Order: sequence, then C-alpha cells, then structure tokens
Amino acid sequence: MSGCVRGAVPALLLFLVLGACRSQRRVAVDFSRKEPVPAVAASDIATLRLAVGAMVGPRETYESYASLMEYLARRAGRRADLVQRRTYEETNRLLLDGEIDVAFICTGAYVAIRDRVRLLAAPVVAGSPSYASVFVARRGGPGTLEALRDTRFAFTDPLSNSGRLYPIYLLRRRFAAAPREFFAGVVYSGGHDESIRLVLDGAVEAAAVDSLVWDGFAGRHPEQAGELAVIHRSPPFGSPPFVARADLDLAVVESVRSALLGMAGDVEGGRILAGLRVERFVAGADYAFAIEVAGVALAEDAPPSFSDGGARAEAP
Repeated sequence: MSGCVRGAVPALLLFLVLGACRSQRRVAVDFSRKEPVPAVAASDIATLRLAVGAMVGPRETYESYASLMEYLARRAGRRADLVQRRTYEETNRLLLDGEIDVAFICTGAYVAIRDRVRLLAAPVVAGSPSYASVFVARRGGPGTLEALRDTRFAFTDPLSNSGRLYPIYLLRRRFAAAPREFFAGVVYSGGHDESIRLVLDGAVEAAAVDSLVWDGFAGRHPEQAGELAVIHRSPPFGSPPFVARADLDLAVVESVRSALLGMAGDVEGGRILAGLRVERFVAGADYAFAIEVAGVALAEDAPPSFSDGGARAEAP
C-alpha cells in the first residue's frame, strides 16, 4: 500500500486501526530512504519520542492516530516527536537501541522483546483487551482450512502475531506442515489492510489478518467486505500493547501510563478514544497464548528480515 513518506515521518498508529482503511487511494511509500532518528540532546529533554508498529499503511496511521500520540506527550509534559518505520522488527530495534521512548506495537512484536521493555497499557474494544487472527477468502473460493492447501496466501509482517505467527502455529498443529509445504506461495503485504486488498484483487486466495482491522474494514466498506468470508478465527490473544523502553525515566513512564489509563474519564481523551472506537485502556492483557504461539512459530520457521515496502514473496 502506498503513500509518500520518508523513513522517519511524523506519523503514528494504534494497532486498533479501525479507522485505518478509510482511504481508497493508493500511494507509494519509499521506505528505502531512511533518515536516522536524531539523538536526544540535553536541550531536548521536553521531547517524547513515540512510534507504532506498521500494522496498516502510513497514511492511515497518521490520519487516525497522531492526535492520540500528541495527547500522550502533552499529558507527560513533553513535545511529541513521532517516528514511523516499515516493519515491526525496525520499530522493536528503535526501542531496544533507545532511539524512541514509547511505542504501540503488535502482540507478536511485544512477545519477542517482552523481557526488555516496560508494559504500559492495552486497549479494550467490544468489552475485552483481546483480538483474534481471522483468515479471509473470497466467497466461492476456499471455504475451509484444508481447502487452503496449494493456494496463494498473504502474511502481513514477519513478527505479526495474527498475520504470520498464528497461521504457522496452526499449520504445524493441524497439518504438521510448514507454510512452504502447505501453500503454493506466500507473500508479505506489509499491513493487514493491504492483505485484505490482495484477496479482493485476486493476487492471493486468502490472508490472515487482525480481527479488529477486519471488523473496521467491514464496517466502513460493507460491499467490498461482502465479497469475502471469514473461514477461520483463532482463540483470543491479548491486545497489542503500549510499551516503553526499559531505561526510560520512571516519572515519564508513569505519566504516559496514567494518561492512557485515564483517557476514558477525560473529555479530550474520551473524544480521541471514540474516534478510534476504543473503549478504554487497561493495565495489561493475557499474553500466555501469544507466547505459546510465538514459541512454536519462531522455532518452526525463522522470520525473514526485510525493510523495503510492498508485497514480498517468501522463498519456497
């Protein structure tokens, strides 16, 4: 999916990208041009550097979630410096290298570095801090998991829980097979919204996507969603969390955490949450199943590493 963005752009997304699919225009994003995240000097002490995993396209990220990130920085008494990267791995690396302070990341990305970051909060949607992986296919196409054998399938990101790790886990548990053995081909879309579009365009027969992104897409584009069917839904996973780098000043950590947990009771915060279709944030979620899935999937099939944009085919 496209848009004209530089490697580090003032844009941010909350995984719940329920508003992320509002734009039908395709733009191209050149993530091969990267500018380093500037180091924080003493004079920049009032800056809070925030990022988000690239769960949908950069245009939707900015339009839907910049106000949330600016709200959090302001509540922490700082100026927001918003950073965007193309892959979950890159965002994780920024956290671990101390180049950003706070990020909203995919559950799979969180599980990979959970012992090296601070958990801040998780979003609640439809009464629960959870979501699922859903497999979508065209109506009249594959209607069961078995029918997906020898089809073309879309993953989102190498570290995506719903968009890659769970499908690998399921194939191993259900069919004792790896993706390269089960599917005719696999591509990486770079975002859940783009995976849906790949199915609609006929580029792949099916895709695994975040249930909240799917629900948002179906709500905004019912006619297009009506062309597709959900043929599998996973058990629930803990929602993608907000995290902070491990060595971030504790006063800042608590300020951001307090802002997240108190948003629903604040007029401005409540308005922002309503726009995102998020009910509130809670202190955490249950990540036990996600940890189990990642343990199997990452041992089974090490994720490829790439950072350029656009759909990518995985080598057979």
